[in-house]
Amino acid sequence: MTERLTYEDCCDLYEQDIHAGALLRPDVLSSAVAAPFAVFDGHEAFPTLAAKAARLAFGVAEAQAFEDGNKRLALESALLFLEINGAVLDMSQDHAAHLIWSVVTKDVSLDQLIIEFSSCITISTV
Repeated sequence: MTERLTYEDCCDLYEQDIHAGALLRPDVLSSAVAAPFAVFDGHEAFPTLAAKAARLAFGVAEAQAFEDGNKRLALESALLFLEINGAVLDMSQDHAAHLIWSVVTKDVSLDQLIIEFSSCITISTV
């Protein structure tokens, strides 16, 4: 079963690693964190680990819930989500940061981000 990253986990991650401003929109952050686990008509909207991680990053980046540091939180939350589920995103920090920036500038769609993440996720064998 896939472990969820919670709203509280995201807030804790922001406090510990980013802490670049106040939380302005808790409701949109909560929605962004819940979105990867949406179910429609009994089917998961994002059935793979890669799709869930991409949806999480996409949602947090778009939410702009904090004063600053939202793109960093988007990437860090996706990485933490993957880590707690025994996976890693095997891409350079620069490429990952560019993807998240491109989400915010609307140059990368959710589907494109899912494809990128899908091709770069490695499941731990330990």
